[in-house]
Amino acid sequence: MTKDTQQELNQSKDYDLEIKKHYDKVAEADKDSSSSTMADLYIRENETKFIENQIEEFTSQQKCEYQASVGYATGPGKNDKFTILDVGCGNGYTLEKLSNTFPKIDFQGIEFNDSLRQIAFNRFTDKKIQIANGDIRNKNTLPKEKVDILICQRVLINLLDENDQKLALNNLVNLVNSGGLLIFIECFKSGLNNLNSARKEFELEDLPPAHHNLYLSDEFFQHKSLKEFDNTQKELFSTHYFISRVLHPKFLIENKKGFIRNSHFVSFFSNAFPKNVGNYSPLKPLCFTKI
Repeated sequence: MTKDTQQELNQSKDYDLEIKKHYDKVAEADKDSSSSTMADLYIRENETKFIENQIEEFTSQQKCEYQASVGYATGPGKNDKFTILDVGCGNGYTLEKLSNTFPKIDFQGIEFNDSLRQIAFNRFTDKKIQIANGDIRNKNTLPKEKVDILICQRVLINLLDENDQKLALNNLVNLVNSGGLLIFIECFKSGLNNLNSARKEFELEDLPPAHHNLYLSDEFFQHKSLKEFDNTQKELFSTHYFISRVLHPKFLIENKKGFIRNSHFVSFFSNAFPKNVGNYSPLKPLCFTKI
């Protein structure tokens, strides 16, 4: 990295200090645990499963296309080689899980927060997974080589300016090879609005977005270079949010009990009831291919 690039990387936005303080606390409290950046264990587990399933589906499709073309395919997966970049990789938890599931894929991660990045770096001292400093708002700090699959897990919402979010999306799209896969797990305003409407029926107060988040509009990913890959699971967390953010808090109030995170109540009903019911989750997993 050149001196000029490092200077650009260090030029902070007005909100950067707030984000830094938040994730420094997360790094100190959770270290390399799975709960880092996501204390809801149901969501964490199912996010990872979703990402694994999408990678499996995409790579299988690419292998079939490559074989069908008798080796003349030029898209991702040629010679059965894939590269994956996790932007905002945090403490490296997701990268570690994926690298164990897909040992033949080349992985790398970038992380803007120094504290989390150091934990991720230490996690992979015995593996060939590079962890680098990068700011998705600044293309000069991002990898020069394009990748086949990009993962962006609750990262864009940490940019507290809509113009920065749009700029970052363009930069992320440009990091991916033509025909490549982009996996986003981000929060949207519409899901939160529906959730709060449900909470009103149960005489519960509105839930605001987290102080370090700016939720997206439903139209955010309407990008000229993105085509839907498989978004049938976009309401994957809707049932869980209704149970954990509506039914469970009402149950606790009625029974005069304190808040319990990852309770048996929430775990049982979230796993017993069908997923993808309604639109009560701000958090939505989405997948696109690059045109």
